[in-house]
Amino acid sequence: MPYTPSRRCRHLTTALQRVARPLVVAGLFLPASLAAQKVDSLVMINDDVITGEINELTRGKLSYKTDDMGTLSIKWDKVKRLKTTHYYEVEVSSGWKYFGSLAWPAEDYRIVVVLTSTDTVEMRDVVSRSEEHTSELQSH
Repeated sequence: MPYTPSRRCRHLTTALQRVARPLVVAGLFLPASLAAQKVDSLVMINDDVITGEINELTRGKLSYKTDDMGTLSIKWDKVKRLKTTHYYEVEVSSGWKYFGSLAWPAEDYRIVVVLTSTDTVEMRDVVSRSEEHTSELQSH
């Protein structure tokens, strides 16, 4: 017999139910702005830091969405560093693809892709990048 939400709740302890219900209800009422915060960081070659959200990289231009300046189109060779907690597929000129979040590199003009292992690639070799959803990662 499939579990319905009410059948699942019967299997939880009473104490867990008392804690879980308010958390679920509170999560439903979080402001949309809090859920959609732009937390990616980008450092330009002039050392300006811009907080936003990476959209895509195509034809040598990075599409980067910010709250205050809208969506920016930044030439890829003007980017010094990137960091994000979202998961991306990064393709380099050799055809290799890397998947994971992007961490601050130890050196400029590098991308550090982190999942179960850490891979560092030259920024000049990156030809595309696309966002992957965490739920897709967990289903594989």
